[in-house]
Amino acid sequence: DERQAQLKGLPKPASTQSRSRRVPYGVLGLLGVMIVSSLLLGQFVLPRVGENASVTTFFEDDLQLAQQLKDLQEAVEGEPNEENLLALGEWYWQQSDVENGQKIYQRMVDEITPVPWIAYQRLGFALLQTDLTTAKDYLEKARDAEPTNLDTLYTLAEVYFATVQIDEAAQTLEAFVAIPEGANDAEANVRLETFKTIAPLATAVQENPSEENLLALADAYWNVQERERAADVYLNVLTQFEAHNDIA
Repeated sequence: DERQAQLKGLPKPASTQSRSRRVPYGVLGLLGVMIVSSLLLGQFVLPRVGENASVTTFFEDDLQLAQQLKDLQEAVEGEPNEENLLALGEWYWQQSDVENGQKIYQRMVDEITPVPWIAYQRLGFALLQTDLTTAKDYLEKARDAEPTNLDTLYTLAEVYFATVQIDEAAQTLEAFVAIPEGANDAEANVRLETFKTIAPLATAVQENPSEENLLALADAYWNVQERERAADVYLNVLTQFEAHNDIA
């Protein structure tokens, strides 16, 4: 404002009086590109690339994946048979695109006879966080169709344990360790011992949910580090029997 006051009333320099007032479209165009670029780069995170890789190789890989997906989708559109559907479903699964993979596996269940066991398994895995009951049904079907798959057996055993079907959990892990590839699995053997410890106590509670049986089950959960399940049972003791039970 002070500068404008100083200049007020002074004649304009001759060099500016004839200057063109045309909009500099080239500059505006470049500015537009810069604005768009800044908006895009503001949300862009450089990918983590390997020691011998570069951003160029990353985008080359990305283009290759896009071409793979296009080819698989076209194959399904042309001939939606088991082989093509499974290839597309597994591509989505390997890229962690569970939602689209789930759609393809569900399509296999609806359209392919007999249903491939892996379609049941993948659907079961996909539903573990949202619908445990349906996940269990799919995993049971996968187990029935392919009874020696270790991933199916181990996951199904954990689902049984989570839904307090302890006997079924133990039986499923027994089937797991009976397979040569699973016999020496240390984690599976530890879990099997846990299930065997909990199973009779859970059965006793189902038959007679007394304070004594509930405390025994809760203590067993607590001792095998299943603290959340233990807390649920202790809460039952406090609300149904003795509100001031010191152990609970």
